[in-house]
This record gives sequence, C-alpha cells and structure tokens, in this order.
Amino acid sequence: MSFFWKKEYSLGIDIIDEQHKKFVEIVNRFNDTVDIPKSKDLISGMFEEVLEHIKFHFKTEEDYFDKFHYKNAKIHKKYHDKFIKEIQDLKKENIENKIKVTHKLVKHLIDWLLIHLDKEDKKYVKCFKENGLK
Repeated sequence: MSFFWKKEYSLGIDIIDEQHKKFVEIVNRFNDTVDIPKSKDLISGMFEEVLEHIKFHFKTEEDYFDKFHYKNAKIHKKYHDKFIKEIQDLKKENIENKIKVTHKLVKHLIDWLLIHLDKEDKKYVKCFKENGLK
C-alpha cells in the first residue's frame, strides 16, 4: 500500500511542499518494511527518521509563523506538539513490545498528513504568500 503524492496536495509553497513529499517518501519506506521480519532497533530507527523529519518540517513552518506573524500560530503549534508526542509514544510502545508496526499504523501517518494539509496547513498559505514565500 504505497501512497503517491498528488498535485492537489500541494500548497504552492515549494519548501513546504518538498518537505511534505519527503514525509510521504519516509512513510512509504516504513510501509515497505512492515511485512519484513525486523528488529526493534530497526523499527525504532524508522520511528526516529519520521520524528526527525517531522521536527525539522514543523520547525520550518513555525519559523515562518514567527517571521510572518501568523495569527493562528499558537493553535497550529499545538497540533504539531500533539503529533510529535503521538509518534514518540508509538516509538516507545514499539520498544516495549506493546504495539506491532502494521500497515494500519502507516496509513494513520498518511491520513494525519492529508487531514493536517487540508484542515490546518491551507490556513497559512495566504499569509506565507503575502509575505513573498512561493
């Protein structure tokens, strides 16, 4: 179950769109290994890659929020914090053998991205573009 980026997911802001595409790439690699026997360390490393990219991406957005004085920054940052915590918890549960990494989990990551793009990220597009980001 690979996920493919579609033009309609694009926000029209190159740096943000590229980071979203990279997230999709990482999640697809994660998905490709779900059915392969693997160690907890490998899965933990994959969670770490997801976390590193998400933190990098969220920092990019949040730096622009601050730079452009985005009015909904505080609310948007809360969504970011919640998602980071969720991924950290899943990583911990995997280490403790409390969850099994499945296609359902990977689908959850993609679903989160699509919902976040549609419901939250589209809200800042006007602000970013008005401040010259393309």
